[in-house]
Amino acid sequence: MLKIFEQKIKYNTFAQKGVFLMSARYPAYITFIFILMVYYAATINRNTAWKDDIALWQDVAVKSPGNPRGHNNLGNAYKGDGRIEDALREYKTALKLNPYLADARNNLGVIYKEKSLLDEAIAEYREALRHTHFPDHLKAIHRNLGGALGRKGFLDEAAREYEEAVRLDPHDGDSYYNLGVLYSQKGLWDKAANAFSEALKIKPDDTEAQEGLQKALLLRQFRRGTHSGLSR
Repeated sequence: MLKIFEQKIKYNTFAQKGVFLMSARYPAYITFIFILMVYYAATINRNTAWKDDIALWQDVAVKSPGNPRGHNNLGNAYKGDGRIEDALREYKTALKLNPYLADARNNLGVIYKEKSLLDEAIAEYREALRHTHFPDHLKAIHRNLGGALGRKGFLDEAAREYEEAVRLDPHDGDSYYNLGVLYSQKGLWDKAANAFSEALKIKPDDTEAQEGLQKALLLRQFRRGTHSGLSR
């Protein structure tokens, strides 16, 4: 960033000197140089605003207060910095400006879930699903909704959300892992083993999935042995 800043300053200084040399004979050139100087001055100011995400999106929110995505992205920056209440405010502002902004709904749901406001989180996720058609967005929202439903104890509904997430993205190892956990909670060891196995195909070094698979295989074998013993 410093090297680029110095180059632009030098270029602007050169351009300013050129104005005096060319002013009498080349008025169009002067106009071009003037526009160039204004452009680079604005770029320098923008580079200063880009020193971090918060400064960048604060700058956007101040200069374009009616831009819902600017407020949503500022909320993301605040959340990344641990400023949860500030993030919450920005997401709500974004939704006042555009109630159909699925990203802000999803992000608001994430904060509600972290605050254990699960009913509110579920409502936001479901509303977000109504307002996006992008597969990556849908996958993330279904996965988040599955997590909130699982914490509420709605295991069947949660499983359906994770299943939809992996349908949208068969390489979503996290959703396969979460499915394995849910199936384990329900005692469905065959399904749990299959889900953990799929997760490990995508992330072979996932130690939690490895442990989940070992447990599922062990308990599946134990259940089969028990059933076999009873049938004799």
